[in-house]
Amino acid sequence: MISIRKISIIAQFILLISVSVISIRADGEVDPFFNASVYNNEGTGVSVLAAQPDGKVIIGGSFTVVNGSSRQGLARLNPDGTLDLTFNPPGIFDPTLPADKSSGATVFSIEFQSNGKILVGGRFNVVGSTYENLIRLNTDGSLDTSFRDLSFQFDDADTVNKIVVLPDDSIYIAGSFDWFLPTPVSQIAKLNADGTPVEGFQLGFDGFVKEIAVQPDGKILISDQKIERRNGDGSPDPIFQTAMTNGSVTEIVIQPDGKILVAGKFTTVNGIARGHIARLNSDGTLDLSFNTNGMGANTGNINHIALSSDGVIFIGGTFTQYNGISRSKVAKLNADGTLDTSFNYTPVSPSTVIYDIEILRQGKILIAGDATGSANDSVSRLNANGSLDESYRVNVGRTGRVREIVQQLDGKIYVAGEFTLVNGTARNSFARLNANGSLDTSFVPYFNNFPGNQIVYAVAPQPDGKVLVGGTNGFLLTRLNADGTQDTSFNPNLANFGVIYDIALLPNGQIMIVGNFGEVRGNANRRVARLNSDGTIDAGFNPLTPNADVYKVLRQPDGKILIGGEFTQIGMSERGRIARFNSDGSLDTTFNPPGGANGGVYDLDLQSNGKIVLGGAFTTLNGSNNQQRIGRLNADGSLDTEFVQTVNSNVNAVKIQPDGKILIGGQFNRVQDVARFNIARLETNGSLDITFNAEANSVVFDINLQTDNKILLGGEFTEINNISRVRVARLFNVAPPPKTMFDYDGDRRADVSVYRPSTNRWYILSSFNFTVFEYTFGIEGDVLAPADYDGDGKTDLGIFRPSSGDWWYLSSIDNVQK
Repeated sequence: MISIRKISIIAQFILLISVSVISIRADGEVDPFFNASVYNNEGTGVSVLAAQPDGKVIIGGSFTVVNGSSRQGLARLNPDGTLDLTFNPPGIFDPTLPADKSSGATVFSIEFQSNGKILVGGRFNVVGSTYENLIRLNTDGSLDTSFRDLSFQFDDADTVNKIVVLPDDSIYIAGSFDWFLPTPVSQIAKLNADGTPVEGFQLGFDGFVKEIAVQPDGKILISDQKIERRNGDGSPDPIFQTAMTNGSVTEIVIQPDGKILVAGKFTTVNGIARGHIARLNSDGTLDLSFNTNGMGANTGNINHIALSSDGVIFIGGTFTQYNGISRSKVAKLNADGTLDTSFNYTPVSPSTVIYDIEILRQGKILIAGDATGSANDSVSRLNANGSLDESYRVNVGRTGRVREIVQQLDGKIYVAGEFTLVNGTARNSFARLNANGSLDTSFVPYFNNFPGNQIVYAVAPQPDGKVLVGGTNGFLLTRLNADGTQDTSFNPNLANFGVIYDIALLPNGQIMIVGNFGEVRGNANRRVARLNSDGTIDAGFNPLTPNADVYKVLRQPDGKILIGGEFTQIGMSERGRIARFNSDGSLDTTFNPPGGANGGVYDLDLQSNGKIVLGGAFTTLNGSNNQQRIGRLNADGSLDTEFVQTVNSNVNAVKIQPDGKILIGGQFNRVQDVARFNIARLETNGSLDITFNAEANSVVFDINLQTDNKILLGGEFTEINNISRVRVARLFNVAPPPKTMFDYDGDRRADVSVYRPSTNRWYILSSFNFTVFEYTFGIEGDVLAPADYDGDGKTDLGIFRPSSGDWWYLSSIDNVQK
């Protein structure tokens, strides 16, 4: 008989094993407990709205983020404006950017077939497939691969601007394309319900087709800078009088009575004044009873017309007046074209452009467009009088970059770059996150409301909780207190132009800055300078000037300073984009890589043995093409020939792990001729670490390690490992190895050490190269206390002095007693 106690022990053992298995995470796996969204909501385009019968709305455009989640050009909103997470459309991308799967594509048209499937047209490629420009989605957003004969492909420059679905589910598409069927088809094509071309259909329309509309009798209205009508077989309709305009016609809407509303960039129709909107009779003649004064919209354009069942007309575009009365971007017209003065919409941003309007069942209207101001007007819902429905909030983003991501001592994380929103809250290119990715609302940078967008490239947290920030014009270099307010005691007095790309905080509190800047407090330290802790210039550091931008600065343990960038000279001395200064700023002539890098050096990191790993745009290093875009130099600048690696495009970030493996990030898709998208890990000899297989769908600009060795990523991506992560992410990683006691040389092996009290002399036998090092440190009566006090992974000589109660150590970083 099994005892209760034995069952309990077995259950506890099984539970322990289960928890252990669950807790095991592969290196490079996305950390689900960290999720932040960093993006820019300016210049975000929503081109089209498509309302479903259940009240949900599909949106299409050029965005990459919706309500903080990755959505590339397509998304579905619930009736309250929240993102419908059950609708997962495929990623779309610009085919001219093969290494970037997250941006540049645009959706122009969305229509439904009778079975609820969704037709999508635009200018895009679908990630992971050969579909482009015209696709069909299932009701859950998945790609319907039964649609279209892919032997008829679009070119990269082609677009599908308009889709029209007929009652039998057959389809017209219009735009800019050429298909070569048995007979050529250009600009307009007719497809069967399954997407196969209807052979024999030929319109012969010359020029780019802006818009088409199909009448109930099957006749087709077509526009560019004229409106003409064709019969259902494509032949010209002789009854219809072609209407000529002096600008493009971008919208055609057929009224139930057969009359035709047209809008666009024109100011005349058949020589008669019509301000961007007109109505034609069914035979093509101008309807003179519509808006008889002819003023219409002012100099702005009308991009869209929405017609209600009772004949009310909504228009959207870029105009600011209608019939001489102030109406910005959206207006409501009566059936005769006169302005309905009871409706008055005020856009949050004066630069907003409206592309589409959807009339909702409850009397409200949905508008979509391009928001170029600080607030997001890309999708908004309006009340019946034109006021904004504040209960309906949609955050749509497109651009945005995180240039640097770094953890401070308490575990919180700084993100910096080019963005306007963090987790939906306004932040001007700099923010602090809590350890779980939520926004730290207690930290508001003082420049958060500065006009225009700053670009922040460099962040250096100080041990006292303050943080140094460098970037572009506006502040260039500043120091913030722990709450984000400006530290007014810090004043570098930089000439207010140029850029600071990197900051290095030195052990003594001094500050290295590099970039492309002017004077510092009247001193011409262009591109490289050293400041005291209060921002004053360190007059003892006088470097010669590099002849081009400096992107990276790195201090060696011996106090020498490495820099990388685009320069080819330091003063009059040739240096191929990497150089080293002595601690006084003089050029280190013992470090002179022959030839250096033939392209930009974007990042540097230092191994514990003094070797230097560099990443960038170079294809040769010291004359060798065995190290392309990633390379390693010996401590004297000579090429480390044991390191061999080729990356097929730029490496922006390099980070050496405690175990010596090397993380790289950038804009590449092959490493060592193996597919790796924008992030990879290398072995210590430079070969690809095949156990690490993370990928980003766009550029990685920065990589950093947390104290627990988890990997922080910043960039332009919206997905990591096909999981939504907008511009920032955290990956699991092997925990750092435990520190070895009495490891004075940093090779993770204990060194033999002897202390002779009679002379206060220390003798250390290095396990790395078996060299004996001697130091005099301490006095009689001191208690020995060696440990790693400066956190560089090496044991420091240390003592406790009972006579005074003092502790002292000799830093292995700079060999200074502290």
